[in-house]
Amino acid sequence: MSHPVTSGTIEANGTTLYYERRGCGPALLFISGAAGDAADHAPTAELLAGEFTTVTYDRRGFSRGPCRSGWQPS
Repeated sequence: MSHPVTSGTIEANGTTLYYERRGCGPALLFISGAAGDAADHAPTAELLAGEFTTVTYDRRGFSRGPCRSGWQPS
């Protein structure tokens, strides 16, 4: 069964983060490492959405997560 995906952005600590939410129940947050983003966890989030509210997000500066204004890579 496919669960509807709600997506959007949230402002946090001076940056904008893209997120996706699926399902219902206790919240389960997926946190990516390295260069990961919300899409990396989509298949697992979908599988667990029948029992949990799954939340995935794009890290700042990756995919749909823009860098802060004036940010320069080192």
